[in-house]
Amino acid sequence: MTPVDLSRLGIDDAQAPVSTLCALFDHAVATAPETVALRHLDTALTWREMGRAVWALARRLAEIVAPGDVVALVLPNSIEFHIAYFATLKALAAPGLLNPLYPAVQLAPLLRDTVPRAILCVPANRDMMAELARELGIPGVICMGRTLRCGISLPNPRDLLGCATPARTISQRCCLAAAPLEFPRRSSTRTAGSPSP
Repeated sequence: MTPVDLSRLGIDDAQAPVSTLCALFDHAVATAPETVALRHLDTALTWREMGRAVWALARRLAEIVAPGDVVALVLPNSIEFHIAYFATLKALAAPGLLNPLYPAVQLAPLLRDTVPRAILCVPANRDMMAELARELGIPGVICMGRTLRCGISLPNPRDLLGCATPARTISQRCCLAAAPLEFPRRSSTRTAGSPSP
């Protein structure tokens, strides 16, 4: 197995701990906070922003799950997926990756087999996941997404992230709804030879 050259990612690899994936993630957040960690469409997230979002969601998950519990991630390949994956690990839970395009009839047996304590989903499948959670006795559903609006009162998301930018929010635990997960829009300033978003 060839070691990864972290310096290509803007991360100081001289002291990079490789004992766990979370340790490597924390190292990236600490040593390259302003480096772009993720790009998706016209959105970019720095390691610092990703770290804040991961820790905020991990705290919410820790209210629902115990170490070793499964959290079902029913999310598309997106920034939200990466945040949910690392937040699940930070909450000491096991991520169960399920295809968000599956209909309820295919997801139900998978959820029965994985026995998750929580489900992380997107607005497109929120209602279906909420119904499945009710049917299967899954206590927590957190909906992550940019377009969901709900009519319930939620804490100020800026307080969760510890930052002053009002556009950034992270999912809140509500029984079946959550505040939108939003990220700042950045213009792509790629140079020749840099990876495309």
